[in-house]
Amino acid sequence: MPVFKYMKYRPEFFNEFLLKLSMIGEFNDPFELTPASMIESMTEEEFAAYDEIASQHPSSYETIDDQLDVSCGVRVSIGVICFTQANDNQLMWAHYADSHEGLCLEFDSSSTFFNGQHGCSSYQNVGTLMPVKYSQERPTYLMLRELADETESWFTKSEAWDYEEEMRLLLPNDNEMFSDVVRCHQKEGDNGERLSFYQTSPKDIKSVILGCRMKDNIKKQIFEKCQSIGVHVKEAKPSRTEFKLVISDYLPN
Repeated sequence: MPVFKYMKYRPEFFNEFLLKLSMIGEFNDPFELTPASMIESMTEEEFAAYDEIASQHPSSYETIDDQLDVSCGVRVSIGVICFTQANDNQLMWAHYADSHEGLCLEFDSSSTFFNGQHGCSSYQNVGTLMPVKYSQERPTYLMLRELADETESWFTKSEAWDYEEEMRLLLPNDNEMFSDVVRCHQKEGDNGERLSFYQTSPKDIKSVILGCRMKDNIKKQIFEKCQSIGVHVKEAKPSRTEFKLVISDYLPN
């Protein structure tokens, strides 16, 4: 099954093949990776029953240590690379591919990159591409410390986002989780922040789809580079009769 990644054109990508890892706080959805507190949603009767049971087991109450767990563990050790099952979504071209001036990468999801190549045993659901589930209800948690190791909620989003048909790959943000080689590449961002990337292989890329507003000289540069590494090039064009994009082989002038 092919999966796709919309992105702004970055010339260096075709030399490095690095995909950025997004961390908590970097997403455009305010509900992202923030399950709702089950305690806050309890009725007075439910909370009274919970409080009575919890009072008999003081260790079950949340402590400062529990809250510290949320700022460490999986939520700072693991990041996300987002993909989609759609290559012709006009909103995603506009939002993630520089208003159609960028590109869309087509990957082979059967490659090892998506199937455990960068997995780790510390947390669940890391290293394997998985679909996002869309729901009207937010995932819930009972105790803050549950969030230190929990990743299931990372694959649940509001139904408002279902047009994205998203697939997610969770990957470690820390090379100490790997005993053999350095896999997570670190770079400094424009504001001095640390950015994390993972390197994919040209062999994993089935095609590059050029945006309908990409400049012709940029299209030719990408085409020439892709020819040298054996990657097929396509382009998106507006349909002449419908509000949709048509994907076809790129033919340089």
